[in-house]
Amino acid sequence: MGFVLSCREDFDPEIAEYPEITIENFSPKMARPGASVTITGTNFGDRTEAVTVAFSGVEAEVTSTEDNEIVVTVPEQAATGNLSVKVWLSEKQFMDEFIVIPGAKIASYSSTSVGLGDTVTITGTNFGSDADDVNITINEVEAEIISVNDTEIQFRVPDTSTGIFVMKVGAQTIEGPVFLVGIEKVTGELFGHSGSWGNNPDTEIDAGVDGDIETFVDANGSVGYLGYKLDGGYGVIPTMIRFFPRVTHAGRMVGAEIRGTNDPSNAANPSSGEYDVLYTIPETPNTEEFTQVDLEAGNTAYQYIYIYFASGGGNLSEIEFYGKIEVPKLTGTLIGHSGSWNDNPDTEIIAAVDGDLSTFVDGATSSGYVGYDLGNGRTAVVTKFRYAPRASHPARMVGGELRASNDPDYLNNFTVLHTIESEPGVDEYSEAEINEATSYRYIYYYSSSGSCNVAEVEFYGLESN
Repeated sequence: MGFVLSCREDFDPEIAEYPEITIENFSPKMARPGASVTITGTNFGDRTEAVTVAFSGVEAEVTSTEDNEIVVTVPEQAATGNLSVKVWLSEKQFMDEFIVIPGAKIASYSSTSVGLGDTVTITGTNFGSDADDVNITINEVEAEIISVNDTEIQFRVPDTSTGIFVMKVGAQTIEGPVFLVGIEKVTGELFGHSGSWGNNPDTEIDAGVDGDIETFVDANGSVGYLGYKLDGGYGVIPTMIRFFPRVTHAGRMVGAEIRGTNDPSNAANPSSGEYDVLYTIPETPNTEEFTQVDLEAGNTAYQYIYIYFASGGGNLSEIEFYGKIEVPKLTGTLIGHSGSWNDNPDTEIIAAVDGDLSTFVDGATSSGYVGYDLGNGRTAVVTKFRYAPRASHPARMVGGELRASNDPDYLNNFTVLHTIESEPGVDEYSEAEINEATSYRYIYYYSSSGSCNVAEVEFYGLESN
């Protein structure tokens, strides 16, 4: 028997008396990092704090201790070799070596911006070949494993939302990056203010999207802005932004606005036209890491998204926009019939585009129409039409037409893109996919009867100019 004075910091000093330990066996004999190994013997006691187990000198985490059994976790840095057990001052070493199966290591992902059901390929080493030994989750939702070999794993993205990627190979756990599910990093045509302070080419707007936090934007004045016009006429429903300030002037980002617009005039001049403010930076951002902000995703897809500084000279190091890439809603100058039944101002054509299903259009005559002139030089290929009827008269939309034209005399020279053939549901949108390759300037809903009774109309498409 021996007496040992314990002075460990994680429990009270005391006099502990233990006999010399014996070691009998350990199991399993080989495993990956992260696996549990059980050691049997005698006189271990029940004080986990007194136990040290090492794999070739690399100390392991002790998860439980009983007088005849110790359970430990194989450490990440473990190597094949001796397994030693120490309880207080009594130390023993097994004659048999513990064999460490090399831990899995990930080298790359085919993509971390994915859609539901996409196939993702992971490359690396030491994955093994048993698919039953591999488990992958995104935001805690398990993915389907398609194939496994020692250097490659393929899996299918589950029905989940953006979140952390976690992979288990046997008992080993690897936490990976955030997978952006259903959202993408926005790219396209960079736009923004021109020039820079002192005409320094290194601080023009492209410094804000070059991936280098050492570079920064510095406008030639207090006002600055930069962002993207999406390619192909697509729009983004913004869901997240990431930004990093100019380290020496981080406070200049306070009050900067994240804006979205489908108005080209606003993209050319932020003080004109229409836009939505999606987020305002409320405080000085962190200067040691990116600030990430989740945005409340609405239903509007913006063809232009940008950050705007009313002051501060556009000072930032990096800005990143993320969201769901979709076909944007088309807007322009409202066109349509004039007046309303009994001259009621609440049922004029503006009611069809106010976003309110409880309001409705009620024309002064049996026929009527409402839509948009996209404007001089603007045309679009219509891809989707959404509509909702006046709740008390949904049948009046049957026979209504979605029309498009490039002729200023669009009421007489037009193409019918869709005809409503059945009564739509009330208090909800109905939707029609449009398969038409021609690009049009004038797009509108026309009703030959029923007084153009609609609650809402929405047109979606890809701009051609």
